[in-house]
Amino acid sequence: MTKIAKFKINYTPHTGQQEVLDAIMASEADVIEIICSRGWGKTLFAVGSLAIPPTVKIPHFQLCWIAPNYKIARSPIDDVLYGINEDTGERFINDTCQETGFKFFDYKKGDNEVHWWNGSKWFLRSADAPDSIVSKGYNMIIIDEAAILLQETFQKQIL
Repeated sequence: MTKIAKFKINYTPHTGQQEVLDAIMASEADVIEIICSRGWGKTLFAVGSLAIPPTVKIPHFQLCWIAPNYKIARSPIDDVLYGINEDTGERFINDTCQETGFKFFDYKKGDNEVHWWNGSKWFLRSADAPDSIVSKGYNMIIIDEAAILLQETFQKQIL
């Protein structure tokens, strides 16, 4: 009998995150801005609720994560993909299926890319290097710390 690899997210949105997610899913807007306080869990929410579901369901899904600099752009990797849930002590996301050894994703640090088993990719980009964020036909763009980005960068390189 062949074992099937099981991808699991060890994250459940808190009440406020669930309200925002419900509003996003009901919206037809192309651009959505989420303004939340420090500690609300924006990165975990964006990765767990917005980025991962289409990444694992849609083969060759292309996501661009943009931040003011590369240190912040790597937060989905450092804080979530390799992060530990303080409540449970488990990783939020396992890169490998514990039962089969199947590898779900690989972080290409030199390229600032995450390659998923189904051909999907995440491109981590910095607004410090605006030419690196010119659209390549991304399916989704998430901007972390958008208030710090120059309006000109947003209008010329992202929209």
